Amino acid sequence: MVLLHVCASVVNSGPAGHVGAWWTAHLIESATRWCVPVFVMVSGALLLSRPIDSPPEFYRRRAARLLVPLVVWTVVYLALRAYWARGIDVADLATSVITGVPYYHLWYLYMLLGLYLMTPFIHRFVASASTALRTWFVMIAFAIASLDFLVMFLPFVPYFVAGHLLRDMPASSPAATLLATAGGCAAGIAIVGGLMVPRWDHIAWEVMYSYLNPLVIVMSLCVFRFGISQPLKSQPAAAWVQRLAPLTLGIYLIHPLWLELLRRVGLYGSALHPAVGIPATALVAFSLSAASTALLGSLPYVRASVR
Repeated sequence: MVLLHVCASVVNSGPAGHVGAWWTAHLIESATRWCVPVFVMVSGALLLSRPIDSPPEFYRRRAARLLVPLVVWTVVYLALRAYWARGIDVADLATSVITGVPYYHLWYLYMLLGLYLMTPFIHRFVASASTALRTWFVMIAFAIASLDFLVMFLPFVPYFVAGHLLRDMPASSPAATLLATAGGCAAGIAIVGGLMVPRWDHIAWEVMYSYLNPLVIVMSLCVFRFGISQPLKSQPAAAWVQRLAPLTLGIYLIHPLWLELLRRVGLYGSALHPAVGIPATALVAFSLSAASTALLGSLPYVRASVR
C-alpha cells in the first residue's frame, strides 16, 4: 500500500518527457493493485469464520476498534489539510467527510464501516450456504459491484466473501501457477493501461487500476490464495510478522503524513529515478510509520487510535 501511494504522484504526472520514469512507476503500481482487495479478503476470512452471537454484540465490539481511529484520524487529517491550505474551507471539508474521503487513504475506514454493518447478515448467509452457492454469490456480486460504485462498501463485499471462501477451499493450484497468473495480470494492467494513456489520459489508469477490473480481481484472488497456502517456515521472518501485525492499522493511517513530510524535505518517488526513488521513499515512510505506531501504541490515552 505504501508503494502504491508513492507511485501515484509519478503516475499522475503522465509519461510526457519522462517516459522511462513513468513506465517504472506504472509497472510497480500495476503489480501492487492487489493490496486493498487482499486486506478486505483477510478481513472476510477472519470475521466470517468466527461465531457471531447477534448484530448488536458484533457492532459493539467492532465499533470500539474502528470508530476511535476513524474519528481521530479524520480530525487529524482535516486539521492538516486546513493548515497546509493556510485556511479552512468548511464546505469542502464537510463534503469530504460526507463522501467518506477526508484524506485520500481514509476512504478505506469508511468503506470498512459499511462492510462491518453488513457482516452479521453476510455471516448468516455464508454459514448456511454451500460452497457452490457461495461461489456463485462472489461471481454475481463482482458483476453487480462493477456496475455501481456509488455505495462505497458494495464493491468490496465479493472480496470480503471471497476471503472466507478461499480460506476454506482445498488447495487446487500450484503456488507457481498462482504467481504466474498474478504476474500475467499485472503485466496486462501495465501494458493495456500504458497503451491507453496517449488517447484516454487519466481515464486509462482509472479503468485499469480499478479494484473491479477483471485483471485486478484475478490478481488479487491469486495473491491471497498464494499467501494463505504458504506458511512462514523461517522463524526470524515469522517473528518479524508477529511484531509488525499489531502495527498494520497504524501504519496505514500514519504513512500519508510521513509521505507528505518526506516530500517536503526532498524525498519522493521521482526525486531520484523511480526505480530507486519509489522503493526508497516507501521503505523510509514504512519504517517511520511503524516506529510512530509503536510509540503511539505504548501511550495509554492514544493507543486506541492506532490499534
